[in-house]
Amino acid sequence: MDHNVIPAKGSPDYTDYVIALAKGPSLKEGVINEPRMFFDVFAPIPPTGGAAQGIPTAGTPGAFVNGEQFPIRLTHLTAATRYLQSDNVTSDDPRNIQRIGLNLVYHDQFYMNPQFLPLPVWGNKVVAAADVVSFATSAWSFVENSRPFLLSARDTLMVQVRLDVAANPNPGSEIPVNVTFTGFGALSKRPYILNSQILMNKANFAMPMTSDDFRNDGVEPIVITDMTVNVGAALDASDATGDISQVSINVRHVGNGTNATLFNGPAALSWCPAQLLGLTTGRAVVHEFPGDGLIWEPNEGITVFAEALGSATFASVLCLGLGGYLMIP
Repeated sequence: MDHNVIPAKGSPDYTDYVIALAKGPSLKEGVINEPRMFFDVFAPIPPTGGAAQGIPTAGTPGAFVNGEQFPIRLTHLTAATRYLQSDNVTSDDPRNIQRIGLNLVYHDQFYMNPQFLPLPVWGNKVVAAADVVSFATSAWSFVENSRPFLLSARDTLMVQVRLDVAANPNPGSEIPVNVTFTGFGALSKRPYILNSQILMNKANFAMPMTSDDFRNDGVEPIVITDMTVNVGAALDASDATGDISQVSINVRHVGNGTNATLFNGPAALSWCPAQLLGLTTGRAVVHEFPGDGLIWEPNEGITVFAEALGSATFASVLCLGLGGYLMIP
């Protein structure tokens, strides 16, 4: 079987292909593989004094450094503006992403251009979902954009979510957040859907989801192939459309994996903006690194600079993510 060609979902070869990926190894992976997302949240300095553009703003020091003891293969870059502006009160216009330029330095070389390119031109991958759900959903296929991982018997995924809003317009109303992991049994090949819902009604309030909902209580390992995060509108709202940028999340695999968090950011941030996880479908700008991606050895880093473009002043906060997978040899 050619491991460079992904069989169509539902075909006889698809499950065999995914199981082979999960078991590893090949030239592209380790014996054990786990998805990873490194992220940062910072505000580009806006133009001042009538200047035509802002001052280059560096990301948080150490945010994009491989602090693991194993190499990581980075496959995608994702970018979006935060739900709240830098004042942490006013909701932002997501279209301001067009006014932010990005510059990356890797191994003392610019990737791929020394100029500050507007973030929309980095988007070389289409991730748009259906209009009725795209505003509220982020989905990540570990088969297409990373590597699937095994949830062994009695393993658990510990999931925490946070609602990022300045104030709930109606404190008595609740916003539903769903997190779903899908896959199939490594032996039986029957499908599994692990889902949990939590109702949130407090600003900047973090809550753990029920761990029992993500525990493998069976006798066979589950090959986890996809992750989806969905946020709904307040239950009493007339418009059912949710906003995925209101939610941040983190996941830790407890059991036979590395027992480390899957999403890593600056020390002051424990939750990854959920919109950055839309590598397959979602709202973020998604850049797919060419070829097999970038190999990130332990303690290697990528320097990130952002710049406000044009002369208009705005207070958007940039959310930036580097996604891929950890390779344990």
